[in-house]
Amino acid sequence: MSIKVTKKDIAWNYANLFLTTGINIILLPFILVNLSSAEMGLWYVFTSFGTLAILIDFGFSTTIARNVTFVWCGAKEISKEGFTQTAKESEPNYYLLFKLIRTSKTIYLILASVVFVGLSTIGTLFINESAKEQIAQSDYMIAWIIYFLSVVINIYYAYWPPLLKGIGAIKESNQVLVASKVVQLLLTIIGLYLGYGLIAVSAAYFVGNLVMRLAAIYLFNRYENVNDNLSKFKRNKIPIKEKKELFLSVWPNAYKQGLISLSNFIQKRASTLISSTYFGLEMASAVGLTQQVFDIIMSVGNALFNTYIPSMSYERVNRNAKKLKSYYLKATGLSGYIILIGGIAAVFISPYLLDLINSETNLLPVILSIILLIQNLLINNHTLSGAYIATGNKIPMYKSYIMTSAFTIIIQLIFVNFTTLGITGVILSGLITNLLFNNWYWPMVSSKELNLTTKEYLKGLALEPIKLIIELRSLIIKSSNKKHV
Repeated sequence: MSIKVTKKDIAWNYANLFLTTGINIILLPFILVNLSSAEMGLWYVFTSFGTLAILIDFGFSTTIARNVTFVWCGAKEISKEGFTQTAKESEPNYYLLFKLIRTSKTIYLILASVVFVGLSTIGTLFINESAKEQIAQSDYMIAWIIYFLSVVINIYYAYWPPLLKGIGAIKESNQVLVASKVVQLLLTIIGLYLGYGLIAVSAAYFVGNLVMRLAAIYLFNRYENVNDNLSKFKRNKIPIKEKKELFLSVWPNAYKQGLISLSNFIQKRASTLISSTYFGLEMASAVGLTQQVFDIIMSVGNALFNTYIPSMSYERVNRNAKKLKSYYLKATGLSGYIILIGGIAAVFISPYLLDLINSETNLLPVILSIILLIQNLLINNHTLSGAYIATGNKIPMYKSYIMTSAFTIIIQLIFVNFTTLGITGVILSGLITNLLFNNWYWPMVSSKELNLTTKEYLKGLALEPIKLIIELRSLIIKSSNKKHV
């Protein structure tokens, strides 16, 4: 069955983008006003642990989404690497999809159990040490328990959103995110207004994410009669041998994707954890807030690319090089424009907005913020290149990603322990290590796969997004004119 990005998919994608981004922007002042700088720093430590725990997914969710797309296109088997060509408009392989869902359920039950043990022991000890003599234990321990239980539940149900995306239900996957964010926003504001502080933020996160997972299950079963087509297999018990075979087919790329996720975590979160250890929670809150602002901007920039991923996998299977080039250049170029322009604006405008609401937490100084912005821009660009390469079910970049991340931590620890650079050294480390290889190599590989010269690649990144904006403007004008006729 074909997977095509419709106008409704794009519309819902941007509706989700602007709603969730808007909600994050609305939510941030409430949190900043109602939490002390130490509590903000601890919240960023919470979220760092949450992100680290999610890494135990180890690339399964991304790999599952990609393989679901192949199965939805009619693939007869799941390959360890690459994919088999299928006839155009082939019917989905529902039995293989059923096996994939059941195998995923088993995998994520095991992963959730491991996370529960890890966060309830090591995580709790670290949180106690970080907050010691800065926040009353009764104020943060309940919040931490609610938060880590939320993470455990998220992991148990983590395979459902990728299933939605994998079958091309782009609109539905965005509706799920919108619903969860609205619930989280309302509950956070109410809880903070009632004076529950960090507990309110954790509880709202818990309920919002539970809504997201349950809504994903509901919408998946409703999409294109999926539930009816799968129901005939529900009495079948998948033999352990078949689950094992399917797991072994998925695992080679899953663990590589997992190492990439670990690398991304280190690039974005290690600075917060190191800052909390060496410079205190106030500095950790500044690093965390600055990165959060850039993360919001990058989510806006990457929205179109993420929408196109299932279609890029589909076009790869059907060898449509022209559409692949168009998808890649438009989405990657638009992302670069948004991150650069939005990031610079945020660096200079955010301090005034934070002063306006009398926030105790501030961004990093301008120079450090600009360095962190450049680092995020370059990492994001080569990450999108890697994501495109992965649509071919090959993940060659995992080794260089993880080696760079390990090298980054080593450089950061050297800077904080043996130099006077302090937080400047921590921020500079990621930029230096990525410039050595990843920032330029993987964009070069993706452009070669697309048969683009360096000149065509750079020109495409610069001009294709502008063409896209002009096309969208023309469509809006035409639509407006029709309404007035």
